[in-house]
Amino acid sequence: MEAVFELLSQHQNEIGMRGLSISQLMTPVKKSLSCNIFKWSGRYFAQTRGLAMGQRLAPVLAISFMAKIEAPG
Repeated sequence: MEAVFELLSQHQNEIGMRGLSISQLMTPVKKSLSCNIFKWSGRYFAQTRGLAMGQRLAPVLAISFMAKIEAPG
């Protein structure tokens, strides 16, 4: 989540924020990470670490995280 916040802060002027602030965009990200439930073999489970496979936000968060750790300096 920190990586997403940093990328939004760095590129705020280049992103179409549609009138939303960074904190307003981070609210659904936080909610999505705290409510990470998936169904497998007819049973429901709570993901305790990471993101559930197939969650729409997962690729965005993965790219943000990788951009942070691969950034020079």
